[in-house]
Amino acid sequence: MTDANPYSPPQTPVDDVVPPGTLRLATLTQRLRAALLDVGVGLLLLVVTCFPLFQRLGALAASDPEWFPRALAALGLQFLINAYFLQTSGQTVGKRVVGTRIVMADGSRASLGRIVALRMMVPGFIGWIPIAGPLFGIVDTLFIYRADRRCVHDHIAGTVVIAA
Repeated sequence: MTDANPYSPPQTPVDDVVPPGTLRLATLTQRLRAALLDVGVGLLLLVVTCFPLFQRLGALAASDPEWFPRALAALGLQFLINAYFLQTSGQTVGKRVVGTRIVMADGSRASLGRIVALRMMVPGFIGWIPIAGPLFGIVDTLFIYRADRRCVHDHIAGTVVIAA
């Protein structure tokens, strides 16, 4: 039998926690590039899944009953891909390519639930509100020009985007 205290904190080093005081914020350019890459991946998946519809001559793709389930499948696939990367490394595909990741403001790992619910869903729901939604989107984006480079959705979720 060992003399180990079962109530002591784990002694194993954790490599996904950023040491305090070493947070190196992602640049505006990195965040923009990551966002554009994420949109590009979504559009690519949309084109790949819906391309057979666009090939049909004489019929508008939007009037084809197959376009909605295919577009939904593309969005679902993009969400699953990003959810995997967000769960494992705190990165979307775009953030992974440009070398940034999402962490809590103290440098600890942000959970997938927090990222999806607070960084994505809350601003998404607010965005659907007439008049206030588009204004929120503008303010959310403009917050990135503050010294802490955190958008409103970062403040809602308690996260920050850092250089990985």
